[in-house]
Amino acid sequence: MRVDVATDWRWADGYLPAIHRILKANAFHLIDFEIADTNADLKQATDMIINIRGKMSIAVRLRRPKYDYRDLTIRAWREGNIETELQKIERGFADVYFYGWTNANMMIPEWMLIDVNRLRFSGLLAAYPITRNRDQRTGFIAIPHSALHEAGCVIASTVHGGVIAR
Repeated sequence: MRVDVATDWRWADGYLPAIHRILKANAFHLIDFEIADTNADLKQATDMIINIRGKMSIAVRLRRPKYDYRDLTIRAWREGNIETELQKIERGFADVYFYGWTNANMMIPEWMLIDVNRLRFSGLLAAYPITRNRDQRTGFIAIPHSALHEAGCVIASTVHGGVIAR
């Protein structure tokens, strides 16, 4: 593993407790409650049914405090024809995307949970151009939070605006 990747990985792992707290607090978005039918109520002592949407895979990306834009950036191009995050998502991987912005206090004050299946079918993944990074070795697409919200892709969010003023 490259040194810069390992460094980023260790940095992100420091936020795992915060990510777990946020996901647990929002688990109700991933669970459906149904009122049981009369037969289940009378014969099975069942008043409600909890439907958990099965095993779900969650993609996680954290941004450092220096990033002001509140959009979902997904790596879409990499030098050397290496498969990107966008291509993996397009192939059907990940069900939910946890995307958060960190602060200097090891907290994640702004975050969004994205329904990746809705994102795939929304057309948003193909609607934005690839922007190359300064290194010219990678590129990404950036989907604004507002576009994700309008397309019904946002499950839950604490994002308040498009750009954070400094």
